[in-house]
Amino acid sequence: MHSAYWLIFSACLFFCESASAGTVYFAANTYTVAENVTTLTIMVNRTGSAAASASVNVVSVHLTATGAADFTAVSESLTWGIGDTLAKTFTVSIKDDLFVEGTQIFFLKF
Repeated sequence: MHSAYWLIFSACLFFCESASAGTVYFAANTYTVAENVTTLTIMVNRTGSAAASASVNVVSVHLTATGAADFTAVSESLTWGIGDTLAKTFTVSIKDDLFVEGTQIFFLKF
């Protein structure tokens, strides 16, 4: 049996310094994935004005899951140009170590 992973996103929303850049946020607040599902795709949306460019840096914060043993630590930059409102995606690699460890938790934040 494989461990379950709970991927919990921080409640932090990204607000650009300029109202003309809109708001960037994770498409879902939580994800649950089995350890043997080795890739998880995360979507980040942009809403509001797109009159200016916007960018965020996504990083992982370890709780019970560790970046070395349970998943590949996340450090991802996402950028939207002027007029770009398309969702951006990135992947989190889950490491299947075949040990039953219980639920593992980590956060992603901007």
